[in-house]
Amino acid sequence: MDNNLKKLHEIIKKSKSAALVGHIRPDGDCIGSCIAMKLALGHGDIYIDGEIPQTFAYMPDVKNINHELTDKKYDLMIIMDCADENRLGKFTELRSNCKTVIAIDHHLNTTTPADLYVTDKTRASTGSILYEFFKSAKIEITHDMAVALYTAIASDTGCFMFSNTKSFEHRAVADLIDIGIDTEKINYHNFRVYQRENLPALIHVLKNIQLFHDGKISVIHLPYKTIKKLNIENDFRHKFQKYGEDMEGVAVSATISEKERGKFHVSIRSHGDVNISTVCEIFGGGGHRNAAGFVAKGKYRDIMDRLLIELKKVLP
Repeated sequence: MDNNLKKLHEIIKKSKSAALVGHIRPDGDCIGSCIAMKLALGHGDIYIDGEIPQTFAYMPDVKNINHELTDKKYDLMIIMDCADENRLGKFTELRSNCKTVIAIDHHLNTTTPADLYVTDKTRASTGSILYEFFKSAKIEITHDMAVALYTAIASDTGCFMFSNTKSFEHRAVADLIDIGIDTEKINYHNFRVYQRENLPALIHVLKNIQLFHDGKISVIHLPYKTIKKLNIENDFRHKFQKYGEDMEGVAVSATISEKERGKFHVSIRSHGDVNISTVCEIFGGGGHRNAAGFVAKGKYRDIMDRLLIELKKVLP
């Protein structure tokens, strides 16, 4: 990756305009990486197809993220944290407005078309790659950039509890902490806080977790009518996962949310060497070994039956 870091630096030094594009259903790594790069460039516009979770309201410049297409022309299109072009949503169309396309990513199989790839699957997050780039290019990391980078790295390491957390991430974060960021505030918003009106939803989840295959697989199912009745926000749904994932004996946890009738968002987590990215690829999705997902249309029971068959194959 070193040569590509140098090429990246050469390209951005010459650029005068950039479109920074993240993936649909953005997480902390996607949003943090886009913001950090924009601040490093000193210019640029961020485009993300979909709403930004309220969780990230504390982040610098987050209110200036664009959600609508533009006919504006750019020197660069920098795609952040997106292995599959389809996950850019409507902003795949920005390609025709940009002279050069760069993909910066840490996923296993990055297939997004680009003129330059800056990828490293050994890094826990795209934010980790950006940190390495800023240090190698001697780009000063400001306080706001440090907030964005910490959010990115903490998000994709599960606040440094996931198996993808390596010594590199700890050294990078130590440097960011020395810059003076408030890690307690960031971690509180990302991993802990919830509103009291969410209690009925949490009670529903705890009462209805299902276990399969001798308790090795846990499933949280949120039907459309439940989401609407309990007014469960998208960013809060992601926080349910830990209640299935952290149960003793569980190797794989799945959260299945029916955001639209007949359309299910499936988020899967696993422990150790249980590779669930291959399972998600069968359903047209993907991700990491221990964190992946997909979207499926149809009947819940049919999707569940097929998913359980595939998950059983990767159990220890």
